[in-house]
Amino acid sequence: MEEMTAPLHLLLIVPALLSARAAGQALVAWLVGYRVTSFGVGTGRIWYRRPIGRSTMLYLSPWLLTGARCGIAPVDRLDPGRRAAAITGGGLLAMLSLFGGLVLLGADTAGLVALLVLALCTLPWRLGGVASDGWLLMTSLGIDRIGAWPGAARRAMMERFSAIEAGVGSPLGSAYGRLVLAWMDLQLGRSPSLPLAPPADPRLQPLHEYVIANWHLVARRPLAALRTIRDAWEREEGRHNSLLHNNLLHSGLLHIAEARTWLRLDEPAAAHRALSALVGVRGVLAREATVLRLELALAWGSVREINALAQRVGEIVGAGVLEPVNAVGVLRRAAEVLHEAGRQASSLSVQGSAARLTRALLASAAPVDRLDLAAALEERGLIRA
Repeated sequence: MEEMTAPLHLLLIVPALLSARAAGQALVAWLVGYRVTSFGVGTGRIWYRRPIGRSTMLYLSPWLLTGARCGIAPVDRLDPGRRAAAITGGGLLAMLSLFGGLVLLGADTAGLVALLVLALCTLPWRLGGVASDGWLLMTSLGIDRIGAWPGAARRAMMERFSAIEAGVGSPLGSAYGRLVLAWMDLQLGRSPSLPLAPPADPRLQPLHEYVIANWHLVARRPLAALRTIRDAWEREEGRHNSLLHNNLLHSGLLHIAEARTWLRLDEPAAAHRALSALVGVRGVLAREATVLRLELALAWGSVREINALAQRVGEIVGAGVLEPVNAVGVLRRAAEVLHEAGRQASSLSVQGSAARLTRALLASAAPVDRLDLAAALEERGLIRA
């Protein structure tokens, strides 16, 4: 009897490890403030699904031996960084705990199989939109540093995430995936067809409004972008415990979009007022605000101020901004102003920062995006054909 059950035990080790990994990731995601958009066991056609709470879709599929999977989205985070690393590490730690339990119980063969699976998940590798936890752990502090920039890995993974979330019927996960992909297209100068209706989940509203405002700016409709931002402010005005007054991400994104829109409308005073509301913020919002302050200085500041801000942007832009293509353009313009003002050393330094960012963007872009990116940079005079 033991000889018959041994292969069965070995067969169950892989799904048990993958299920422990998914459960560990979901637990850590919940602890660090991410949203678990879906959690399911098995693959293939879905047998059973049920929404849990406001954001999670629980589902069951026939191929149970493939283990479990969880979908996770930072719907109210723009600087995942260490949080993303903690989530990936949580899954690996859960697998390691199960492996340690097998070793302590003396299950040598089962422990060996578990070790092989753990090694496969820990070693860094990526194939299209599928990547190991080791690869995600090594890149989690860098892969999202340029906001929604469509790097090859980033786009492939987001496309796969969006397709899976739509397939399992997760409204939050699929909506988040569509918005991020739309944001990626907008950064390339594309104008994707976007749903203009507000998302059903209020936690996606900040990103939705920011993307819609950028959509209007890409289409050269700054007044429509301004209307989108003002409607967002009015919608939240006077609400008790509203997202606007309690979510720095929401208000910060609106201030960033508003400042950029006023700059496009050649209204530096209004742009300055919008940026003043961001004093004290940190992370990617602060870095994007610094880029916009440099853009404001180029229109309304002294050479000394332009030089100080340009050097600062050159130092921080590698850590991530919301709109890296725009940052390249602002740095190039600052370098030209400094050159004309006779500050050759500063101009060369700023030009170097812009060139490094340009090379990084072109190198990381997916093949399907590289031509559009080059065209967007060339249109702005940032590279030569």
